[in-house]
Amino acid sequence: MVSIWAAARLAGEDRVFSSSLAVALNARGTIGIVLAGVTRQAELINDQFFVVLVLVSSRPHRSRGSGCRRWRTDS
Repeated sequence: MVSIWAAARLAGEDRVFSSSLAVALNARGTIGIVLAGVTRQAELINDQFFVVLVLVSSRPHRSRGSGCRRWRTDS
């Protein structure tokens, strides 16, 4: 959550918005990508911040895949 809050602050957002965004994206993954798309379409965020949100949101998807492979048992 700290990285999301910091990214929002670096993008120029205030403390309240940054904190709210960090909590909302804590679930991550698909919800974060959808939230990024909706906020961008509503022109609440700029293109640079949209890219940050998508990258932060897509990271858990990549790590889940490798974790699943690690725990998979071969028969």
